[in-house]
Amino acid sequence: MKRLILIFLLSSVLFVPAMAQDTAGTGKLHIEAKRKLDTARNEKLTSIKTNLLAEVLQASISNGILTSTGSDFTLRSTIYGLKKMFDSDIAIDTNYVRQTFNRNFEIGLGFSLTDAAKINGVNSALTYALVNKRDISLQDEANLGTALAEKKQAINQKVGALVIQLSEVATRVQNAVRSGRLSNTDSIAVMQALTNFGTDKDLEALLTTLNSFGIAAPEGLLQAFTDERAAIDNMVQDLERSISSRSLWTIGAVTNYQDNRWDSILVKTEFLNGLGWEQNADKPWDLYAGAFLNWRQDTLNKQALQRSGLTAKLGLNKVLAVKTDGSSFIEILGAAEYNNLLRGRYPGEERSNLMAAFTVTVRISNSLFLPFNITYDPKGGNVLGFLNVKWDFLRTSPKE
Repeated sequence: MKRLILIFLLSSVLFVPAMAQDTAGTGKLHIEAKRKLDTARNEKLTSIKTNLLAEVLQASISNGILTSTGSDFTLRSTIYGLKKMFDSDIAIDTNYVRQTFNRNFEIGLGFSLTDAAKINGVNSALTYALVNKRDISLQDEANLGTALAEKKQAINQKVGALVIQLSEVATRVQNAVRSGRLSNTDSIAVMQALTNFGTDKDLEALLTTLNSFGIAAPEGLLQAFTDERAAIDNMVQDLERSISSRSLWTIGAVTNYQDNRWDSILVKTEFLNGLGWEQNADKPWDLYAGAFLNWRQDTLNKQALQRSGLTAKLGLNKVLAVKTDGSSFIEILGAAEYNNLLRGRYPGEERSNLMAAFTVTVRISNSLFLPFNITYDPKGGNVLGFLNVKWDFLRTSPKE
């Protein structure tokens, strides 16, 4: 008789609320999914993406390995990234939507060093993303919430069929109290957890409580929890792959003032788009294109901005190797580079040339990248090489 009463009571706190609110517990899952999404996006982050637009804050050092031209140190950040460092609440949905311009506008500032490690110049940069589909949108979050609600509804319906099994939990609690393994206070806590589960459908909270008091959970409940975790992981993975294959198009300008004169001014536009091949989802391909108009110092006559040229690049970026956790480890950009000198040509200098450009990047840690840039002139046989050290502050999840 007691068993029937327990079944009836558990039915009232588990099955009836499940029918009335099949999507209970989705809010907590949504927060967890967003955290997992941030983690996944950080792990899958590629160096070429942060070359176009920093995640939060980026520090980089560029050194001329083969040419010994000194080094440049630069700090770059979106306005949103700077604001978030001091106010994490702007990542909350209601504030995030108002930060579109700030998320797409990047500023940079740095300085140049001579071979003797003396500062001899300052540099600045401005970048704006005309198209930034690689930034998670509110629609992405809405789609994630809808998918979670649908999955949670199906899981809750499965849990509703576990009432008889869950009644065994109450029986085990009573037996534990009789044997002295569980106090009356602890038994009340377990029963309260069952009651709470009837309202919030929080599988993790229920299993944690049962485990802490040494109460074995029904196999069906454990399987439901496993299914719930797998559903979140799969949805996060699908969304991350979708975001990382989208387009990013930026425009910008970089200036360098060195030795009391303008050394260079660069106006640029760059485009990146994932190719989205399913067979290479863990080691993605990206199409890259860039155009650069620059004015440089005439080093022979020591005249500022007397040489100008146009550079166009087109290539593919590929993640070659990943770490055991799935994060990118080695990536390579191979591109054809066309240079055309518009003004200030030296005697005997060719007006245009076609070069091969490669960037091999090793990701030492989630935040530290080591890109090695090599440019080769097949006609002249010249090789230029630069080693960069790039440190990216990565995105963090909003507060609950």
